[in-house]
Amino acid sequence: MLSLVCYFSSFWHSLTTIIDTESFDDFVRGVPEVQKAVFDEWNIKGTGPLATNGIDAGVKVRPTEEELKEMESWPTPHFKSGWDSYFKNKPDKPVMHYSVIAGWFGDHMLMPPGKFFTMFHFLEYPFSRGETHIVSPDPYEAPDFDAGFMNDERDMAPMVWGYIKSREFSFATPIHPR
Repeated sequence: MLSLVCYFSSFWHSLTTIIDTESFDDFVRGVPEVQKAVFDEWNIKGTGPLATNGIDAGVKVRPTEEELKEMESWPTPHFKSGWDSYFKNKPDKPVMHYSVIAGWFGDHMLMPPGKFFTMFHFLEYPFSRGETHIVSPDPYEAPDFDAGFMNDERDMAPMVWGYIKSREFSFATPIHPR
């Protein structure tokens, strides 16, 4: 048996109000002149959008005492025991990571042309665990696989909190439409 830790993510997208900002949107949408410019820069200098993973910023965060208290009133208040046992006395351990991507992280065929940004967040140290079991001596036989996605209730409150924090951050930026 192999024990797995899956890092759960959720995403949220928004149209930006800054029209002349650079984003991955036109490249992914297949605008020929944008794709040519991006590929030319990569081929000539090895720089540009293809030289990066697209993540423009990232933040590691821990909840405040007030936020922890608020989580206890939510429908899934189980994070408190996880906080007390793992995070409380380890100030170097972030609960959540959230990042910004300049562009729509999704199917561009479903969206109108525009400049978007995406926020995503994930638990740095989830309590949920998955597992894989070898079911046959045949190496080509698919294993019994369970990702364990959100199988520990202590992960739900910090995921909701992470979504709230990333939305608050994006609303506070000048690129978010008002």
